[in-house]
Amino acid sequence: MESDSTLGRKFKLMAGQGALYGAGSVMGRLAGIILIPLYTRALATSEYGILGLIVITGQIAGVIFSLGLRQGLVRSFFDYDRNEPRKIVISTVIFLTAVNSIVLLLCGLFLAGLLSNSLFGTREYGFYFILIIAGTICDMFNQIAFAVFRVRQEAKKFVFCQTLSLLVRAGIIIYLVAEAGWGIKGVIVGQLITNSIFMVFLLWMIRNHIVAKFSMPEAHKLIRYGTPLAFVGIFAFVLNYLDRIILNHYVTLDEVGLYTLAYQLGMLVNIVLIAPLKRLWGPVFLSVKEDENFNRFCAKSLTYVIVIAGLVFLLIALLSREALVVMSARQYWDSYSVIPIIALTYSLWSARSMIDVGVVLKRKTGAIALCTSIGAVLNIDLNLILIPRYGMVGAAWATLISFVITLGLDYAYNRSLFRIEYEWARLLKICAVVAVIFSAGYLYEINNLYLSIVFKLGIIVVLYPCGLLLLRFFDKPETARINKTISAVAGYLRR
Repeated sequence: MESDSTLGRKFKLMAGQGALYGAGSVMGRLAGIILIPLYTRALATSEYGILGLIVITGQIAGVIFSLGLRQGLVRSFFDYDRNEPRKIVISTVIFLTAVNSIVLLLCGLFLAGLLSNSLFGTREYGFYFILIIAGTICDMFNQIAFAVFRVRQEAKKFVFCQTLSLLVRAGIIIYLVAEAGWGIKGVIVGQLITNSIFMVFLLWMIRNHIVAKFSMPEAHKLIRYGTPLAFVGIFAFVLNYLDRIILNHYVTLDEVGLYTLAYQLGMLVNIVLIAPLKRLWGPVFLSVKEDENFNRFCAKSLTYVIVIAGLVFLLIALLSREALVVMSARQYWDSYSVIPIIALTYSLWSARSMIDVGVVLKRKTGAIALCTSIGAVLNIDLNLILIPRYGMVGAAWATLISFVITLGLDYAYNRSLFRIEYEWARLLKICAVVAVIFSAGYLYEINNLYLSIVFKLGIIVVLYPCGLLLLRFFDKPETARINKTISAVAGYLRR
């Protein structure tokens, strides 16, 4: 059996790469967060709702027409040991994406007016849908380049490009919205300009990994693997975004705008944890799948991810009220009521990458589509039941319930394919500590903004590790590493 020291080195490598991918993911999506003060002051809540629905359309179009090719690239890359067949895989993915992009653009040109009329009762926003589709096409190629960085473990390039993208995107949008006064159009045009620039730049960066070859057998394999994931993406769209479309039918665009902002803040879990995991976990666990201690590695990985997810959830759920006061105009503050629910949803969802070991190893991606489709149907039913009565709060609860059931189905199927003994006792201890801290921070309110921030940060920073220690969460090797780290820090401070 593999020694704890060897296992520790794997986790250290995973943590180091994860920190880099995490930083890159945060940089890549931070524009949407740092621009919230601009959006909430330049756009009315109804306009924010319109923007959210247009952006969602571009996202679902990208999911459908990418056909899961990026995930297929990650999986097929590790089927080969030599560079030449790996380059053919990458080139085949780029060619297929180019074909899909042409079809997507044609669909956008023909359906833009219909989409605008269906969602908003006017064809006024049809041109915006065309722009968002064009930006989505550019981003599909960008994501291929980022996938190449992942499989080649070039995390520094990933971080550099994401950081540069953040600066360019924020600068362009700030100018178009604040200076030119373009409003919604400024946001969409800014995204298109940024994605176009980086499509050229990123394809140039991976030019040495592209060859003028197309493999039909590889294309068939990529499509067989990726197409079910495209359906997963469609069903994931239902789970993640259809609630806003249903909200648009039952409530005002103002409430859609509030929910869009709440979702954006609650989904910070996705930015700082889930997105880095998706980029990191596949290449890492596939590269060590033959190790004799692979089962234990996967089990401990889930435990560590949930530890981090618990911390991220507490920070977002407890501090979001204060963040809204600082970042947004008063008319947006009511969105706080659903942020903890959304943050909890995505904190639990962070476990999915760790759970989907069996379907990836066995190439049973169709099962993921089946589980997600069941969750999507349930989500639609719950939204139709809860939104008319409870509005955006009902939408948030519908999302949480359907996500949990989908995760349970996913776990059950993966367990039938590849049995992993997860550390359930330790996972329950994490949940218990998080529940106690959240209850204390949520129920005890302090009117002073700065005192409230200090209090909530204090109970998170102090009670979270102390609670885990009191429940004897850490095992002996972990305790030894913690003590060693504390001793090293103390020695450094005494110098």
